[in-house]
Amino acid sequence: MKQRVSGIVLALAVSALPLSAQAFSNGGVYSVFDLDADGYVDREEFGHLVKRRHIRQEFRSMWQFDAIDSDRDGRISEREMLDVLQKEVQLRKELRGSESKR
Repeated sequence: MKQRVSGIVLALAVSALPLSAQAFSNGGVYSVFDLDADGYVDREEFGHLVKRRHIRQEFRSMWQFDAIDSDRDGRISEREMLDVLQKEVQLRKELRGSESKR
C-alpha cells in the first residue's frame, strides 16, 4: 500500500543528500535508496544511505539497520523507512520544544 509522504518527512529523507530531481521522478524518495529497484533496501543499500546522510547523535540509535527492520526479514520496506522517518520527525519536534522552553 502506497502512502503519500509529507513535506517534512520528504525533507528529512533527503537532507544532506546530493540528489537530482530525476531521482524523485519515478517512485518517490524511497526509490533513491532502493538501488536495485527490488522494492526493499538491503544492508548494502542502507550503508550507502547512512554514509551520504548526516545523522545527528540524537538520532543514531534509530538509524541502525536492525532497529529499522522491524519484521527482521533482512531488508527495509518502504513502510519501515517511513516509520523511522516519522519517528525522527517526532523526536526533532520534541527536541525543538524542549530547547525553546529554556
